[in-house]
Amino acid sequence: MKPSEHPNCRRWLRPPTIEQIEAVVKASGSSELQFERYYGIYTGCIKNIRLGVKKMPVQYWHIFLEDKESVVAKTVAKTVSATQKIPKKKRTKVDPNSKLANLI
Repeated sequence: MKPSEHPNCRRWLRPPTIEQIEAVVKASGSSELQFERYYGIYTGCIKNIRLGVKKMPVQYWHIFLEDKESVVAKTVAKTVSATQKIPKKKRTKVDPNSKLANLI
């Protein structure tokens, strides 16, 4: 399907602005990277839009241009990095006469 034939292109004439994109990302309560991963947008897309390098691909326009309350999923997982202690491995003593003793 050509981008001009996409239903989003027929419904809206222009891609979302960076202000609209940032408002939706902020309303989701997640980071840009997590938002991109959740919706399947390629990594760095929002950054490229902010820099003016690219525009939002047609297949994602509906996320930003429809009613924000119904579109922004409240289920975007907020990642919490929980630090877990890794158990230390006990070193076994190597027999000095074995062939592996020279490798260590």
